[in-house]
Amino acid sequence: MKIISIINEKGGTGKTTSTREITGVLKKNKKCLLIDCDYQANLTGSFGIEFDKTIYNVMIGENINNCILEIEKNVDIIPGIINSRDLERDLEWESEKETILKNKLEELEKKYDYILIDCRPDMRLLEKNALVCSDVVLTPIEPHNYSLDGFDILEELLKTINPILKNDIKHIGFFSRVAIGNAPKMVIENSDNVYENILDNYIRHSVKLQECSLVGKFIVDYAPRTNGALDYKNLVKELQNKNFI
Repeated sequence: MKIISIINEKGGTGKTTSTREITGVLKKNKKCLLIDCDYQANLTGSFGIEFDKTIYNVMIGENINNCILEIEKNVDIIPGIINSRDLERDLEWESEKETILKNKLEELEKKYDYILIDCRPDMRLLEKNALVCSDVVLTPIEPHNYSLDGFDILEELLKTINPILKNDIKHIGFFSRVAIGNAPKMVIENSDNVYENILDNYIRHSVKLQECSLVGKFIVDYAPRTNGALDYKNLVKELQNKNFI
């Protein structure tokens, strides 16, 4: 079982979209669990599902299996919560609270091939829990001025909290929402000279990707011949060929 967190300290980089669509590619022949740790709960909302229990219930000690909902064959989800203050307050005095999720996910070792965690652009309790249990951290990056700042910040953070992380954790970046023009191309080309852990494949801007969240479908099913579907297939293929996932 591989645990993948999708996170960037900058907002609006396509984290939720990437969490969804990477899962859409993997689900063809792998069993996947989505965990919505973004307090806006956009990932949960994009599937239009009704739910009673969320990641909050998992974190306060309820049986994790009771908090999992099926979306479709090979895809399950633990829904997100809107109010972060409740969780922070209720676990304020909990010892080793950064490892709660890690311990819970160990119960699912034989149930899933991949667990993908959508994180918000912040570093609070849920985000720390996600990083601690992850094998891979993926950071989507928009190709514009200062767009790599969030990637660099997370690199330094991972070094800081390294003692409680998995020793072989991998931090991988990829460009998303890439528009037509010279500026995005220049940012991507310049990054090749500086970073070894940014993927060659990137995600082009696509209206169809935005539509997917409105209809509750994955791009590979909704519009399989579009740039969005092709780009995410190539991204996952590169991740697998390089043994990152």
